[in-house]
Amino acid sequence: MVTELVFLSPHLPHRSMANAGGRFSWAWLSALSAYCRVHLVTPATTENAEAPRDLPPGVEITMVPLGPRPHPWAARLHDARTGGITPGIASLEAFRSSQAFADAVASADLVEIHWQHLLPLASDVRNLNAGVPITAFVHDVMTQKARREARSTHHLKTRIGSTVRAQRARRLEPRLLAVVDQIFTFTQKDRDLLRGMGVTRPVEVFDPNVPVSEQPASGSERPVVAFTGAMSRSTNAESIAWFLSRVWPRVLSEIAGATLIVGGANPPQWLWQQRSSSVVVTGYVDDFDEIYRSASLFVAPHTLGADLKFKVLEAMAHGLAVVATPIAAEGIVEESGSGCFVGITTDPSQMAERIVFCLRHPDYRAAVGARARSWVHSRFNFERSASRSLQIYERLCSAPRGSEGRLAFRDPA
Repeated sequence: MVTELVFLSPHLPHRSMANAGGRFSWAWLSALSAYCRVHLVTPATTENAEAPRDLPPGVEITMVPLGPRPHPWAARLHDARTGGITPGIASLEAFRSSQAFADAVASADLVEIHWQHLLPLASDVRNLNAGVPITAFVHDVMTQKARREARSTHHLKTRIGSTVRAQRARRLEPRLLAVVDQIFTFTQKDRDLLRGMGVTRPVEVFDPNVPVSEQPASGSERPVVAFTGAMSRSTNAESIAWFLSRVWPRVLSEIAGATLIVGGANPPQWLWQQRSSSVVVTGYVDDFDEIYRSASLFVAPHTLGADLKFKVLEAMAHGLAVVATPIAAEGIVEESGSGCFVGITTDPSQMAERIVFCLRHPDYRAAVGARARSWVHSRFNFERSASRSLQIYERLCSAPRGSEGRLAFRDPA
């Protein structure tokens, strides 16, 4: 029986978080609080200290204070040695030096780690409470992300450094995951990647919380294209920069009255400067629903990243047709089929052509959007995944354990 669950996260989740992974954590914490007592332990970063405290009353929050900032060279060495997987010396040491963290783990029935950034703490949890089950939510496979970053850079010196980081990530990530008892991912694609890397611990695919509104977005009669995401994340900022440079001018040359809405918190200064009669930059918005409902089409031009693009699912759930790159569509198109997308390409001219075609043919884009919405509605069920996960927790807590505290079973082939 799970009575006390300790939830380790680099972020303090709240309902209005800029990143979708954080909003998922909020939803999952809310679901867990109805099942057991939850103790969230997170570092006392400025972002966390200023975050709204809108979690259910049953969630206890402990912020572990950060120590002195390490020397820049020490931080760089740590980052290089870990392949960029972990958050840095200061965050990890904050947990390790916190008595509140030690006390929480000592009394826990189960410890859950969100994001790979805190996976090194699994060994600390074992030392503090050898018998406690440990679960981990893999929001994205960091090795894949590191490899893509290495391939994307054009500067030789940077590419060499990025390649070394990717190789170290490839060695470290399976070792970190080997310490936990149960892994959760959001896609079958990520599960297969982990298995291919040699990860043998059980992996369960967990459905994200994708709200499907009662009525689909009617779609704007005007030629309006939308993109959403936390603009403080380099993957989003670099993706929209590529789109503005390589794709959007081609669209405007065909449809002079087209408008691009870029919605999301913390846009960099260069993006604010892109505002014009054809480019709207909103900054932070409470809810992307209004943007989705004012758009004719959604674009996901991601050139980097390895996580599931929640924004694509949200747009599909609103009945919007989507034009995406393969990276933005992965983990989705494998199950939905290409018929739920207007186009999937990295070629700027092809992407522009698909956008122009869609904007000129409202019946076509409406049909694609309807198929996408129907698929999302039938495929994703957050409550079902939550129920399945709670059953796994009960099994973890009742299973016999070996001398090192870990469960003996492995992921079935």
